[in-house]
Amino acid sequence: MPFCRLQTADLFSFNFVSILIFVVVNSQCEAVILVQVETDLKNGMDDVPKICDASLSPDKAYPKSLLDAVLKNVLWHMDSDRKTTALKQLQGHVWSKAYADGKIKGEVFGDVVPALKQWTDEGLIVGIYSSGSIHAQKLLFGHSQEGNLLKYISVHFDTTIGNKREKGSYSAIAKALDKSPEFVLFCTDIVQEAEAAHAAGMQVVVTVRPGNAALSDKDLKSFPIVEDFTQLTINSVDTAEPSRKRARKAEEQDST
Repeated sequence: MPFCRLQTADLFSFNFVSILIFVVVNSQCEAVILVQVETDLKNGMDDVPKICDASLSPDKAYPKSLLDAVLKNVLWHMDSDRKTTALKQLQGHVWSKAYADGKIKGEVFGDVVPALKQWTDEGLIVGIYSSGSIHAQKLLFGHSQEGNLLKYISVHFDTTIGNKREKGSYSAIAKALDKSPEFVLFCTDIVQEAEAAHAAGMQVVVTVRPGNAALSDKDLKSFPIVEDFTQLTINSVDTAEPSRKRARKAEEQDST
């Protein structure tokens, strides 16, 4: 996050076009960041840095005070670890510049590339669902330290399809994949996401990686756990039992 924070300030100082892309982003020319400010204020977040001008447009002169206000708001979002679509869109532009300049490479765990190759060889559809924008996902996997990995990834989802902790998001993903939810295996290191995916009917596995928050005993018993993708068995995706049943069966076996 410190790198992204510094790069954001740099981007705002030297690449004004990126601010226009961020501030006026969709086909209706709605100022997405202003919509987010209004939403936050309505939700009682009185400490959100305000942006005064609600009539932004690409052909309008932007005073420095407005640019400073936008930057202050963006940095507040970062410091608050917000997962808003508006912020993720801007971060995508920040990462794009950093990748293009060769300042960073996407990092993946050592077991990821062999797993991606195996899954695609087996004809499985591999997708990414992240709070990071689709643009940012493609930058990371397209500029990884292992080379371009996008050839292994068929589909990308971000928060435009829904919050990662809500059941409806996973139902929407299954529909987009044209798959019944029980035929979709979702891997995550966030238990709340696992619960939402399971509630939508998906198979779920929780991954435990270095640096992750510790899981409670309850969490460890609720879902199958893997420490890397070599431990993941997905050759029976179309017929596997729901994840909670498998977890409960494993627990019963451990107790005998």
